[in-house]
Amino acid sequence: MKLFALNRENNPSVIMPRRDSEADRTSWEAVTILGKFHRVFPTTAKEISAIRMLEHRSEKFAPAHGDGVIITDAVYQNFNS
Repeated sequence: MKLFALNRENNPSVIMPRRDSEADRTSWEAVTILGKFHRVFPTTAKEISAIRMLEHRSEKFAPAHGDGVIITDAVYQNFNS
């Protein structure tokens, strides 16, 4: 059974933390990550569980604009093989 509809994105803009050690705080900025990714919209319990297992900011990312979750192409292929 396939998980997620196909929504390919190349070089998406995601939110990443930036640590300011002088001010002792973390801020967030939009960063473009290079490569093939997929924007997914988990709706079933199985899809939500699959997303929860992934490592944040390595296999899954928060998009800088819009809804959904950005996952790597390798993870997408693994879920749908």
